[in-house]
Amino acid sequence: METEEFELVPASPIRRIEKRLKKLEKVDANSDIKKLTDHILDLIDSNQKVVEAVVISNNELKKEIARLPEKMEDFMEEIKHGFKTMKSPSHAVSEMPIDSLDVLLRQMNKLIIGNKKHLKVSNASLDHLYQINKRLKRIYFHNAQLARKVDLNNDEW
Repeated sequence: METEEFELVPASPIRRIEKRLKKLEKVDANSDIKKLTDHILDLIDSNQKVVEAVVISNNELKKEIARLPEKMEDFMEEIKHGFKTMKSPSHAVSEMPIDSLDVLLRQMNKLIIGNKKHLKVSNASLDHLYQINKRLKRIYFHNAQLARKVDLNNDEW
């Protein structure tokens, strides 16, 4: 028959190890909360950057829109001048040097091109604002979902 050997082991070091394990488990849970909090703070920072970008683009758009009435007045003056030239008797037009007509035609083409550019810029600005609005909504809903998850997790503890 084999004899079994027995050894007496003090319980206090084992208890200390158990306490340390419990502390480590708590640290991991707090670490997850810290990571989630850091993630939420990063989202808030990115949200703030998006808001700042919207404010800047909004201010730039306001400046461009503020310039439009002046440009429209200039454009209307050019159109009035062009109509006056067209309404004048035909002999006056025939007496006009071809250079003047070419200049008038070039100016009208420039105005048309300028208006097309303004229209493109306005449409692009509206598209950007629409995209920014969609992103802000997405971020808002994502943050709301995260907040709900955090609330639910806090209730479980």
